[in-house]
Amino acid sequence: MHDIARNLKRLRRQKGLTQEALADKLHVTRQAVSNWERNQNLPELEVLLAAAEALGASMDELLYGPRPAAPPDGPENRRKKVITAAVLWGIWGAALTFHLTWGLSAHEAIKQFDRMTDYWIDICLLQPLCLLAFGMALCALVCVWRDLHPRRPAIRRSMFWLGICTAALLLLVVNLLPVVGPRIGLWPRLIDLWSVSLKFHSAGIPYLLCGGLIFCGWG
Repeated sequence: MHDIARNLKRLRRQKGLTQEALADKLHVTRQAVSNWERNQNLPELEVLLAAAEALGASMDELLYGPRPAAPPDGPENRRKKVITAAVLWGIWGAALTFHLTWGLSAHEAIKQFDRMTDYWIDICLLQPLCLLAFGMALCALVCVWRDLHPRRPAIRRSMFWLGICTAALLLLVVNLLPVVGPRIGLWPRLIDLWSVSLKFHSAGIPYLLCGGLIFCGWG
């Protein structure tokens, strides 16, 4: 309610209208406009629509205020985007190299039933981290030409934590269910959940999507 009162007063002044002039356009009394701006009461929806049209504004601007101006996509901003993309692609390249090097050694060792920990680290940690980095790097590359970041901070935070929590939850289910399930006597009931989670984990697509969400919600 306070936002509508404040926005109505601001837009009226920007338009150079007095309360009486706006009241004439809306076919109401000056006292009604004064009450709205002092947050005494709210106009009906039809009056709000008419007020937005009379003030040359959208309903969103009347209800929520002006949207923040988009940052200029000048050379400096483009340069920052290119640097961010280059850094993320470099991180992905380094992670992929480490993953492949470690993975080859771990897969050779697993044939001899040795170094199971190395194999687990490769499949359950290094591979997902590579995919997360790849998803972030892809989004950074697209952002060089088209910004993917939502303008509302609340949406950004939601996307960031959704990506983090989804990736972490999938890793926990895949890695901990086979250990915890038998100990608490629920493994027969949880094996289907673990099998489905393992398929998503092996496919890798969820980690790519989570990487994209983390990047788009970051900053």
